[in-house]
Amino acid sequence: MSEPEPRTYFWDFFGPRAQPTAAHFKRHLHGFLTQHGIGELPLVDTSSAPGHHAIGVTSPSQHWELIEKALRPKRFLPPPSPADA
Repeated sequence: MSEPEPRTYFWDFFGPRAQPTAAHFKRHLHGFLTQHGIGELPLVDTSSAPGHHAIGVTSPSQHWELIEKALRPKRFLPPPSPADA
């Protein structure tokens, strides 16, 4: 069986302070990842519309449980296959 594709988890921020709030969260996210020995995971900084900003982290499957339980991301890509559910 092959390793599942990495997931990119996202935390979304909305409103006029979305960008600075996302930047603040990004610093804390990187600190958390570094504390857990995975600070090298790539971070994503994106915006889909005015008043929206999102921060993400792309992770291989061995870190999914840590990220999901400790950080409770709002969404992720790609979505899990039915076998992952």
